[in-house]
Amino acid sequence: MEDAYDNEQHGHATYECAEILIEELAQYDKAEPYLWCVLDHCAGCDANGMCPTAYLGLSTTAHCESAVWNYLGFVNRKKAAPDYDRAKTYYDKALELWPANCGALSYMTELHLTTGNATAARATHADFCAACPSEDAVAAMEPCPTPAPNVVDAARRRGPTVFDGVLMVLSIAVVAYLLSFMACEPPGCGREPRPFQGGKW
Repeated sequence: MEDAYDNEQHGHATYECAEILIEELAQYDKAEPYLWCVLDHCAGCDANGMCPTAYLGLSTTAHCESAVWNYLGFVNRKKAAPDYDRAKTYYDKALELWPANCGALSYMTELHLTTGNATAARATHADFCAACPSEDAVAAMEPCPTPAPNVVDAARRRGPTVFDGVLMVLSIAVVAYLLSFMACEPPGCGREPRPFQGGKW
């Protein structure tokens, strides 16, 4: 299967064309040999800058290969005669190269659900939620938990309450009361200073 695509007859395979075969045309059986050719071109990412996935911001060999392995897993899961074992192997390879590959984590979760392995699906989904908090969760799973907001941020959003106002008034009253004991009366303010008389004032 790895050498089923003929470069000389059809030209070099590109990741963009693979995407069209998979995402738009759903030609999974045709996409598999095509992807093997794209995988070979990922070696150029670190060597000569000719990276098939650079237009996606994936400019390293590891990210490019991970993206292609991910699609290889996807087409093996979706083709006319699905091969779930091979799909899992390919997803594992994608995640070995790039553990935070959100697509591979999402598709691996779907694979586990398809094969009835709910425990593995939950574990992979948790990894997905940790690595990809801004991505949409797998539809069949619970949404990723929203991180708890910072308490100070929450207070700022809600604004002051009546309780906050009461606390402020009480604080001011307590401070004023304490300051009244510390006030020093200068001479001529109603109390005459007493001269020193021995050991007493």
